[in-house]
Amino acid sequence: MNLTQPVPGTLYAQLYDFSDQINTGQVIAKFPTDQWVQLEVFVSKSTAKKGRITVWQNGTLILDVQDVETILNANDSFQWCVGGASTALAPPLPIRVYVDDAAISTVQLGPNVVF
Repeated sequence: MNLTQPVPGTLYAQLYDFSDQINTGQVIAKFPTDQWVQLEVFVSKSTAKKGRITVWQNGTLILDVQDVETILNANDSFQWCVGGASTALAPPLPIRVYVDDAAISTVQLGPNVVF
């Protein structure tokens, strides 16, 4: 997941595909600032173009990418990370992103889950 800024002052979450090196964007929900946001991601693992990645932002479906390769080799584990950098976001700077309460689950947790 990346944050993109199509116009200054407006952020949206988007999905970056490392295999094909493309971004899949959305304009369903703006990414708010100065408040906590829940991103929930479902991944169906596949070495062929049969995988699926579904993303909810605060319980709203914002991305549903189907028929994608989510891992390169069958023996690979799925990896995710938090962090990164950008020179493309407009001021005001600095921009800070805080991450809390990461969870791995076999069912959708939804925006009202209590950790």
